[in-house]
Amino acid sequence: MGTLESTQFSTTTKLEGDTYWTIGASSFGGNGGAAGQTAGTSQFNNQQYGALTFNYDLRLNLKTSFTGKDLLYTRLRSGNYNGSSFGGNPYSLGALDRAFPGSNNSGYAASNNVFYLDRLYYRWPLSKTLTASVGPAARNTEFLGTAPFYYTDHAGLDFFQLHGAPGTYNKATGGTVALIWKQAVKKGKPYFTVSSSLVSPASFSADAQGDGAIGQSGASIVPNSGGILTNRSTDSILTQIGYVKDQWKSTFAWRYGKCGGDSNSQNRRGTAAATAALQCSAGNGGAYSSYTNNFGLTFAWQPKKKGTVVPQVSLGYGYSAYAQQGVQTNMGTALGALGAPNTGNAASGNIAATQSWTVALQWQDAIKKGNSAGMAVGQPSFVTATRNGTTPQDGNYAWEWWYKFKVSDQISLTPTIFYLSNPSSAGQPANGGGGSNAAGQATNGNQFGAFVAAQFKF
Repeated sequence: MGTLESTQFSTTTKLEGDTYWTIGASSFGGNGGAAGQTAGTSQFNNQQYGALTFNYDLRLNLKTSFTGKDLLYTRLRSGNYNGSSFGGNPYSLGALDRAFPGSNNSGYAASNNVFYLDRLYYRWPLSKTLTASVGPAARNTEFLGTAPFYYTDHAGLDFFQLHGAPGTYNKATGGTVALIWKQAVKKGKPYFTVSSSLVSPASFSADAQGDGAIGQSGASIVPNSGGILTNRSTDSILTQIGYVKDQWKSTFAWRYGKCGGDSNSQNRRGTAAATAALQCSAGNGGAYSSYTNNFGLTFAWQPKKKGTVVPQVSLGYGYSAYAQQGVQTNMGTALGALGAPNTGNAASGNIAATQSWTVALQWQDAIKKGNSAGMAVGQPSFVTATRNGTTPQDGNYAWEWWYKFKVSDQISLTPTIFYLSNPSSAGQPANGGGGSNAAGQATNGNQFGAFVAAQFKF
């Protein structure tokens, strides 16, 4: 016993490892793509991202408990998806859930093969039904009373891990406080649960002003101002109500987001138009603010037994309303300089609402016990209403198919294919013909990807 105690890692902390490898490639199609790299611009040719790549995501999780009921969670993470098509190049919708390019939540630029502090929070029970969490590096989707979907055996495209409502379950990460309530019932009985969290992605920064002189020649626009609950902080408040009973569950969620904190390319949640940042800043003597109200509704059902031809079914729908106050007439032009698409009347200042949905099927013990298979289809966030009443022509679809081989309790292999139609923004440029949007991406483009994922847990 003395030898074991002297050589153990910790009396309070357990170390868990999880590494995820992918080998695969993507091909791109569509009309009007940029002809190639243009000196001095951000334009690119989609085919530059069609090479076969070998990428990884490595997580080292430290779980510490002082009382047996609490949890101090620390995650160190590294990866090399920065530059890979599976990391969101050239289309953010092509990013995988496990595609880690290096964290920028702490103010650092993304960098491959560098360890970052990815999570740090403390969770403890306040009572038999109420749990509290607080931490400087936490994510809102980690503090839900129940997971909205049963589609959980494999993390493929990031969009399909957002329950059909990516504007609501947007994975906002930063300084967090959260409460989770779960109805006290006997085991196996139906119950209600309510959870709510406040996340400030730039909580580490004391800069509550930012640089946002709209309309001034050469001025830069910085949507992510610092602080918590300041006038221009990028706060995100997510509240979910859930009901769980036997073979099914349903949730309704609302999220309020400020100042573009929910709208950057790393959110991987919709077309370029639907994710164009809404700013909170001041310029030319006049201030304006912006925020979104996002709603998500889900329903999930599963058969009583595994290994049947009947799959688990998960359905999700999302709606986001974009609100702006004191909008200046030249705001759309100013945001266009940032690369926000202006084709199809989908300039950022003209967006009023977006919608999204997902249908996900998962077969457990498929063909062989321990293996599973899945298929999902849906529309990531796309513009459905504009302020001037025009049609944005922003529709798009996403599909994925996979089969997971369980080699052992710690090792699995998962071949996956996916297809994205119009992952940037469709619509037609002002001349009515095919072309590229402000970011140099092909309009009416598409992406087909295939990869084999290997997961090792230790």
